[in-house]
Amino acid sequence: MFDPLADTSVTFYPPPVVLVASPLSRTRDLLADYLNACGFAVWTAEDGVQALDVYVRHLGGIDAVVADAALPDLPGMAFVGRFRRHFPGVPVCVFTDDPFGQPAADLSAAGATVMPKPVHLRRLVEALRAVLAVDRSA
Repeated sequence: MFDPLADTSVTFYPPPVVLVASPLSRTRDLLADYLNACGFAVWTAEDGVQALDVYVRHLGGIDAVVADAALPDLPGMAFVGRFRRHFPGVPVCVFTDDPFGQPAADLSAAGATVMPKPVHLRRLVEALRAVLAVDRSA
């Protein structure tokens, strides 16, 4: 079984901050708890507009965004497009039911990391650590 606290291959100080946006409270809570256990600090939002608001309120204090493509107010590309317009350098990871269809291709072309649902927690952590290691070394 994967122990999130045993993986010390990449250690950050201060801990990276991730914004998790999902309309499902169980998903938000699960992701926040797991990411916290893996050494991330986490903010949460229940929709795209709230996610943008949280990011603006903590401008410069959030290192990456994890979002559900099924956000009710700004689904998929609408969220990524708006977020990228205002904050182009911030890594964005989007979960989708169709990771191989055209919407996923559009998300990827817009610079988002696309991951399939259901969320594979270990892969998410690996992806975040990878993009943040590159981002923080620049």
